[in-house]
Amino acid sequence: MLPQSIITALAVFGSALVQAIPVLQPRQSAPPKSPPDLAIQQTLNISTGNPSKCGTGTRYFLQPIDHATYDGTVGDNSTFYQQFEIIDEYFKPGGPILFFQSTENANMNCLEQLAGPAWAERLGALVVVLEHRYFGISCPYGLNYTESATWPVPLLTPLTLDNVLLDSITLVEWVQRSSYGGTLAAIARIRYPETFFGSIASSLLTTGLVSDPNAPNVFAWGDYANQVYNDFSYEASQRIRSAMSALRSQISSGNFSNLQQAFNLCTAPSSQRDGDLVAYVLMEQYTENLQNDLSAFGSPFQTLINATLSLPQNASYLEVLNLANQIHNTFQPVPCVDWEPHFEAVSPYQYLQCTYFPQLDGYTANSSIWGLNSPSLFLNSSNGDQSLLDPWCKAAFNISSVQGGPAYQASLGLDTNTLQKTSRLLLTGGLLDPVTPAGTSPWYGDQPTMESSRVYLVQGAGHTADIVAEDPADSDGLKEAKIAYLEMMKAWLAGTDM
Repeated sequence: MLPQSIITALAVFGSALVQAIPVLQPRQSAPPKSPPDLAIQQTLNISTGNPSKCGTGTRYFLQPIDHATYDGTVGDNSTFYQQFEIIDEYFKPGGPILFFQSTENANMNCLEQLAGPAWAERLGALVVVLEHRYFGISCPYGLNYTESATWPVPLLTPLTLDNVLLDSITLVEWVQRSSYGGTLAAIARIRYPETFFGSIASSLLTTGLVSDPNAPNVFAWGDYANQVYNDFSYEASQRIRSAMSALRSQISSGNFSNLQQAFNLCTAPSSQRDGDLVAYVLMEQYTENLQNDLSAFGSPFQTLINATLSLPQNASYLEVLNLANQIHNTFQPVPCVDWEPHFEAVSPYQYLQCTYFPQLDGYTANSSIWGLNSPSLFLNSSNGDQSLLDPWCKAAFNISSVQGGPAYQASLGLDTNTLQKTSRLLLTGGLLDPVTPAGTSPWYGDQPTMESSRVYLVQGAGHTADIVAEDPADSDGLKEAKIAYLEMMKAWLAGTDM
């Protein structure tokens, strides 16, 4: 049981996952309705099995399936078990709560994998991580999550922005009372300032919430990755460019005979479009090797650059390109590479994208080292596809994608003007992360204070690397960022009346 003196919560979200809301509104003064305390206490005693093998173990919290209509009853159609982990060994009376929202993962991120415990030790804080609803073992209606799960669409309707945000509010307010992604933190800070005193939003998407295939920044993600490859090794990037150009020529000639074996493809391509899809998947592997350049994954980007430079000059273009495939498989192993788009997959993450997270994906312009990878590869005008995600949304859910763009971003409070006016909000991005150009550019306001919101770009950091637990292999930029975040939180808390 924690004392009433914990009244400050800092939210840290490390993901590109954005929870969107139709109209930005301040939270009403009344907290969300939670299940009876006795039922919550009983739920805490139910074993989770700790599937993520978290060092301190995990617990279940009893959550309403739909916060807006919740009537206080407990049952399979009104509540579900949501996994969380809590570390209180560093807590001092009056200390803050550091809240981490786990994101679209099959297994919840354990606190030991995050920077939270190190920050908690220095701040005298309690630290907690909550699994995202519909992922891992935190699924309502008795659903069982797998990466390839396909569930009846009506059972996905409680997967909304409000419910995801209110899950965190209910848990944090319960902790105060009784004891993804990046972008969630920004929205939580803007919409729920009474609960979240400050937020660090790591690797968030803001300007990348678009639907128009002709949007000016549609190539931002992939072309930024192209720049990073060029910046880190012009020689390696040109070998990749030459190899991809040779592959494109082979595809254009109608020769697909050796591609399945060369890249360990699940099925053999047999048409120009098939070949273009294979080239697209290879480009994705290059960008994901960059995005996930963490020592825990074997530093795939650095490994790929070195391996490309180490190949003999007479290596074939297929050997050059297959390095991306081989290295990608070390941290995301698959028996074979599935290059075919599965538009009909009814997954919770796909549902998020269709209903409130119109995520810009990795397309590249013709000038990139991978050549042109255009949205037109997936769009079918005869089906009335107009938005980037329409092929998936129509096939899986029989709906059109939510419409992203500047107006939609502003409705979430993710426009630059709103972000600038929000205090104690830190928006961060790694300079090795292709998601960064789909975020918010830095601004330089008049007479900023320590409580002014700001954008912090981290040298030598991939996706959300700045909130992962400290590692001896961290770049100097990462080390400096983690120190800076801690000092900013100290400054924020120094102005609070706890």
